[in-house]
Amino acid sequence: MIRWAPYPFLRIAFFFGAGIFLYLQAGSLSVAAGGAFAFFLTLFLFLLFLSRKNRSAYLTNLAGLTGLGLFFLAGYLLMHLRTVQYQPAPLRYQPHTISHYVGVVDDYITQKPASVSTTLRLKAIKRAGAWQPATGQVRLTVKQECGK
Repeated sequence: MIRWAPYPFLRIAFFFGAGIFLYLQAGSLSVAAGGAFAFFLTLFLFLLFLSRKNRSAYLTNLAGLTGLGLFFLAGYLLMHLRTVQYQPAPLRYQPHTISHYVGVVDDYITQKPASVSTTLRLKAIKRAGAWQPATGQVRLTVKQECGK
């Protein structure tokens, strides 16, 4: 039998990964998972308080198992929040013509004799007259006029 006490990171990683795996297999149950996370968090804090007050090994073990359940639910909820449908619209999935970009310079500025170029990490785009949050990168190249 493997003794888990010297390896707390493995326990946490296993339960967190199991939550991610369940989300990938079962899909979204976010309302139930959010409520379960709140319940387990309250139960964990209550059991932790009782185990410290009564100095009970049983309650400490129960609080530990509840904490691992919290890591399981945290993995599940993190995957739910990081899926594409809850992120700002990626640039390549924009159906209409984009007229303006707002972003942050995300790469070195490269100067060539005829142009200057860099990469812009997008924050928002303007399409059909309205600003919308967006994700993605745009390669920006500006031609220089040669003044001789």
